[in-house]
Amino acid sequence: MTANPAAAYYHDMADPPPEALDWAEQGFYFGWRSTLSDNAAQDVLNIFALTAGSPAKPAILFVHGFPTSSFDFRDLFQDLSRDFYVCALDTPSHGFSDKPSGFRYSLMDDAALIDYAVRDIFR
Repeated sequence: MTANPAAAYYHDMADPPPEALDWAEQGFYFGWRSTLSDNAAQDVLNIFALTAGSPAKPAILFVHGFPTSSFDFRDLFQDLSRDFYVCALDTPSHGFSDKPSGFRYSLMDDAALIDYAVRDIFR
């Protein structure tokens, strides 16, 4: 896990939007490398993610669409965390995740990221 630049970004504002600041502070970052050969020269990406609730409870994974982010689920996240282990992330170039120049985006790569997050990060 790496530092939280999203929270730092909002803390530097004179009057940050409270909902965005709260969402950023709840989250964390993990490193992930694209599975596409076209992205082999890219650095490891910082992927923004959040979890709430007990990992012992049934899990719900929120996956945003295009061009949105995990922030779309903020109203559901806390309510559902009482009965479920809720997880969300921002795919590359969305929300608080890295937006690298020259990066090739692919739904298959996003699926590989989600698989990695479920198997190694959210467990």
